[in-house]
Order: sequence, then structure tokens, then C-alpha cells
Amino acid sequence: MKFEIRHIPIWPLFKVTFFVSLVLFFLIILLLGNQIMEMSSQISGDSRMGGTLTLSLLILISVSQAFFFSLFIAAGAALYNYFSRTFGGIQFDLHGDFVIEEEIIETKAAVIKETED
Repeated sequence: MKFEIRHIPIWPLFKVTFFVSLVLFFLIILLLGNQIMEMSSQISGDSRMGGTLTLSLLILISVSQAFFFSLFIAAGAALYNYFSRTFGGIQFDLHGDFVIEEEIIETKAAVIKETED
């Protein structure tokens, strides 16, 4: 059974990528946020003001990173759609039949047969 990926829908890809990357960046904030807030409170001297500012900056950074990461993935999908429309999509076979290798073997056999004649 052969399949070919000719088109990747950009908007659903953007939404899924944004959600997944936002969750991952928020997990990083949960894991590292306490340490970062402690360091910023030591630098600023006021623990309450530095912690609030640092937390809001961490949230802003995670949302912006998720947005730009999703934007780059969507741009890659748009490029793939353009090139797949121009040159054809990626083809793959789920049964494991190596059609390309069989064609190469047949071509080599034909070349050998022609040289022998």
C-alpha cells in the first residue's frame, strides 16, 4: 500500500504545534522558574518585586517562544506544500516492498544484458 503526502494543512499544524510547545515551555518554567526567580530576587534585592517581574517575563518568553516556534514550523509546512506541488510529495510504502531497489536491480540487469549482447 503506497501513500503520498502532498499537502500539510498549515493552520491545524500551527495550532497543534503552538499548544504542544506552550505546554512544554510552561513545564520548563515550572521546573526552572523557582530557581530563576530566586536568582533574580538576589540580584534585585526586593524579593517580591523581582519575583513578580521575573514570573511575568518567563510567561511572556514562553508564549513568544511557542508562537515563533509554531510560526517557523508553519513556514516549513508552507515550503513543503510548495515543493510537493511542484515536484511531488513524499511517497512511502507500508508493506516494506522496496520498489526502488527492485527497479535498480532490473535496470542493472538490463544494462548487463545489453553489454553482453
